[in-house]
Amino acid sequence: MRSIAALSSRVSQPKLLVVVVVVVVVVVVVVVVVVVVVVVVVVVVVVVVVVVTVQQWSSVAQWLARRTCDPTPAGENNYIKSRECLRRRKTIIHDLLVVIVVVVVVVVVVMVVVVVVVVVVVVVVVVVIVVVVVGVVLVVVVVVVVVVVVVDVVVLGGGGGAAAVLRGVVQCAVVIQEYRRNNLDEPAAIDGLHPDTQQLVGIKELA
Repeated sequence: MRSIAALSSRVSQPKLLVVVVVVVVVVVVVVVVVVVVVVVVVVVVVVVVVVVTVQQWSSVAQWLARRTCDPTPAGENNYIKSRECLRRRKTIIHDLLVVIVVVVVVVVVVMVVVVVVVVVVVVVVVVVIVVVVVGVVLVVVVVVVVVVVVVDVVVLGGGGGAAAVLRGVVQCAVVIQEYRRNNLDEPAAIDGLHPDTQQLVGIKELA
């Protein structure tokens, strides 16, 4: 029984490790792809928003500049009108820069929040998947070990019966092959088998 349990643990541990590694690698690749896609989309949105904002405010600035810097009507002081025009233009440019900076900051903050949320969600999903996979594999291993123990103790009466049965099965195959080759007497071949094997395969009575 101990040899069977040890063999089961040696076989299941590499499989568990391989499953966990594969799941982690797949999830990491998915995380990287999702983050890259989100960053690219956000950058494109930022560029589009900035370009549209600059175009719109440039149109407004040009319109205001034309309204402010119309040809001076007769009788007005051209110098005062010129200074007023420059002042208005500076104000318009300043407002334009403020709007662009505000838009860029807002979009960058939104981008950072979106990326953080996506990363957190993907990490949570990775942890859940790994926990579920490891849990399922561990449950399967525990069930297999429990079944082996129950069969060994209850059915075979303990004392390493499971290992004896496995040895007997191999011996049974060897004896059957020998019987087929040499046309030996079947009862004599069966008598050479392990008692647990005879009881397991139900051939003791056939002898």
